Amino acid sequence: MKKHKKQPQKSEAILNSVAKYAHHFNKSIIFRDKTKYQRNAKHKHSSDSLSTACST
Repeated sequence: MKKHKKQPQKSEAILNSVAKYAHHFNKSIIFRDKTKYQRNAKHKHSSDSLSTACST
């Protein structure tokens, strides 16, 4: 087999750090609708456990 000669690599380094990392940060984000009040339950099954404890 024929050996390939190593070609000198281009030493054009990206000096602009903004352009260097732009592909990491340019991502679209979907935001929640802040006009509505939304509250997550702390304990999902707490109402179920209270109703079973009181009934017995």
